Amino acid sequence: MNQLLNALSIITLVFVSTLLAEEPSEKVYALPGIRQTLEQPKHQDESISTNDPIEEDSQTTDEELTFEEEAFDEPAIVLDDSISDEAAEELDTSNKNKDVSTSDPQDEIINGLGYYDTYFPDYHHWISSISVIQDELLLEDDSRWVVNPSDRYKLSNWLSNKDPIEIAQNDSYFSRSQYPYRLINRALSGSYVNVGMMHGPLRYGQNTNVISDIDYFNGIVYLSNDTSWNLSPAYKDYYYKWQVNDTIIIGVNNAWWPSYEFILINIEEYKHVPANKFLIRQ
Repeated sequence: MNQLLNALSIITLVFVSTLLAEEPSEKVYALPGIRQTLEQPKHQDESISTNDPIEEDSQTTDEELTFEEEAFDEPAIVLDDSISDEAAEELDTSNKNKDVSTSDPQDEIINGLGYYDTYFPDYHHWISSISVIQDELLLEDDSRWVVNPSDRYKLSNWLSNKDPIEIAQNDSYFSRSQYPYRLINRALSGSYVNVGMMHGPLRYGQNTNVISDIDYFNGIVYLSNDTSWNLSPAYKDYYYKWQVNDTIIIGVNNAWWPSYEFILINIEEYKHVPANKFLIRQ
């Protein structure tokens, strides 16, 4: 029995000595209060880096820096949702055309006074107000007219500041002496009333026309609204009395087969002269 124990002891010693003879792959150095573990390098060409990984990420090589600078030098692509000037002008024009096509021109007024815009030709007028008993009416130039009693009932359908009105001579033999002119409502299929003037337009008013110059020899008169008119030579005895700054009302000639389309009523003389308008100021 003792021999068996001795044999086991010898085997144990041999095994322990064999283990101690092997070189450890890891060395542990115990320092006061510190435990450090150093791993043996597997290859001689590998080195241990002691730099902070955060610092390594922040460091950039010259090649990388150059690449980044070149990248930032490239022009940036800017998304612009604005449209070009041509497209904006085309859109504005289409909107204007849409407004014109859907709006009533008679509803377009200016100056907040109920005065129509220039869609009215210069020989058209409009009513500013009608008296309660419909015996008088006031036009846009502040001229006041008395209405023939037999025509007053017609004014119940006339609209102030809306209906286009033309002034013409009264061709009725029985009433033209007292009511020498006629107001024709073009919005009501030519409904008309015979009238006489109580007083003329406001002197130098916004809608008043005056003579700015006159050529007696050639029969041409120039008005303050930058229009020029050729006067009928048959009425030269009338317009020879006209003077600069005389007030003129433009009307239409309703005579049979007129060679002159319009009439010019001189308020100072209270007489009219047939005339044609020049398309281009003379």
